[in-house]
Amino acid sequence: MQKRPSRVPEWRGQACAGKAIYFYPEQGFGDTLLAVPFLPWVKAQSAKVYLECKAPLRRLFANLVGVDALCDPEQQPPADTDLVAPLMALSGLYGVHLDNLPPPPVLNIPEVAKTRAEHLIGPPSTASQGGRFRVGVVWSGSVTFKRNHKRSVGVERFIPLSHIPGVQL
Repeated sequence: MQKRPSRVPEWRGQACAGKAIYFYPEQGFGDTLLAVPFLPWVKAQSAKVYLECKAPLRRLFANLVGVDALCDPEQQPPADTDLVAPLMALSGLYGVHLDNLPPPPVLNIPEVAKTRAEHLIGPPSTASQGGRFRVGVVWSGSVTFKRNHKRSVGVERFIPLSHIPGVQL
């Protein structure tokens, strides 16, 4: 687990009204996507929220609710940062349970990406239009991760899902 060096104390869930909190990812993109739904909860406590964001996620997070600014991981946290916290600590600080999960974030999907996706898989359709429910599957983590083979599965394991009526992988 990566710990970001900082000149400021770590936020551990204490009152944060009027404070600027810098959240940093410790793992990969999947963990970041799992944690961002908790950021509006922090923002609702009248905190200023900074999110360290790697370049591949910047467009997706461009208008993320609950985030005041996206920050470059190659730069130091903004000068007004009062507290820092790892993103993956948010679910524990929130006290998440199945009955209080935050809503998924509204992600900014750039028009160029939508156009490219339509070119690759066709335009969106609904079941009422005779379309199939499209399911995206991630079967591998980062291939640069030394133990990726221990956490990934072969794509062939998902093929039976394509036989479910109304489903398109």
